Amino acid sequence: MAQVSRILRRLVLRSLPAGPRARLLARSPNWRKAAPYGLRFSYDQYLGDVRVELDTTFLIDRLMWSGEFEPYLMALIARHVSPGDTCLDIGANIGASVLALAKAVGDAGRVHAFEPAPPNLQRLRRNLSLNPTLERRVVIHPTGLSDEAGRLFWRNEPGNPGNGFLGETGEHEVPVATLDDCLARAAVTRADFMKVDVEGMELKVFKGATRTLKTLRPCLYFETLSRFERSAGGGLFSETETYLRGLDYELYRIESDGSVAPASADNWSSYAWAVPKEKTDRFGR
Repeated sequence: MAQVSRILRRLVLRSLPAGPRARLLARSPNWRKAAPYGLRFSYDQYLGDVRVELDTTFLIDRLMWSGEFEPYLMALIARHVSPGDTCLDIGANIGASVLALAKAVGDAGRVHAFEPAPPNLQRLRRNLSLNPTLERRVVIHPTGLSDEAGRLFWRNEPGNPGNGFLGETGEHEVPVATLDDCLARAAVTRADFMKVDVEGMELKVFKGATRTLKTLRPCLYFETLSRFERSAGGGLFSETETYLRGLDYELYRIESDGSVAPASADNWSSYAWAVPKEKTDRFGR
């Protein structure tokens, strides 16, 4: 139903002259998700006071403009990321969550952003450069992550430009590493919060981060969309659950207010929250 509403709104917006359309979009953030493709502009009110360059060709840009980018993730960041934390953003794209994390960790914290796609990397660097205070808190790693090092190809998702996949063929050949190796090279010895949104490769990322998960014990926010469950032939989330429980993590569903509830392969949502058992009193609620 939401998609139908968005299509109808896009038709209305396309029918309006430029002036009335601009006024409607300025006063009605919810309409921005249906904005016509190809509007390019600077916006200085993302997250209240962050400046970004947006292009409505891309869904992530329209969501950032509307103020409705991944509300579950934003609620978790507000609830569980503190000044001085070290955060890992795996699948950083153009920086929507990187900027939120950089605000939350303060000058004493760090955000390590991992993004392999050259078009997204260019826009990520630009958005950070527009916010020098936040930029100083972020370390960019221009690589994909998996369970072994090598090279793969990044390609756009059909019908959703800017969102992409790593595989054996594609538009851009990119380096791939394990998180364990990347953090060792960067001498990172702390990780508090780890976001993983890599279009079905989450389990491979975790397997390449076994040492990190065993020793640094970050809390994990990760994607578990059903379409990747199907594309993996079923069992992907149950395999991820088994793997993380084997590292003494507890798994949770995420509620709309950022609170969490116990989850399993039989009771999960599009995004999951995993907490080391020794941290559940603080982060498992």
